[in-house]
Amino acid sequence: PDELRTAAKAAASAAVPLLVHCELMTTAEMEALQPDITADPNASRRFATFLATRPPLFERRAIEALVGLVEEIPSLRAHVVHLSDAGSLQLLRQAKRASGGRLSVETCPHYLVFSAEEVPDGETRLKCLPPIRGAA
Repeated sequence: PDELRTAAKAAASAAVPLLVHCELMTTAEMEALQPDITADPNASRRFATFLATRPPLFERRAIEALVGLVEEIPSLRAHVVHLSDAGSLQLLRQAKRASGGRLSVETCPHYLVFSAEEVPDGETRLKCLPPIRGAA
């Protein structure tokens, strides 16, 4: 992603960390995942419908891109904000070690306390991005 590379170079040049909210998808991917509310008017109220529009692949893809930039730009310090994809932890552990600590990550309490299976339909207080995922 050109925008991420441009931001990474600017952050490295300014000697400031690059904080990245990791979701990376194309417009076509987003459009393909939108629910058909004409077929099911209640689809937009279901948490499962929302979750399906933001698969873990989008988060993982952005993390992979960021890891690549940390490897490519020796002075870049980067931070993944709000990790929700437990499947990306091993990649992040390895990248953090390989980068000498120039890559860090955090999550939020709601990702640790709730699982997608527990979010009631229509509960907008737990609708966030990246979304709360299934139990790990």
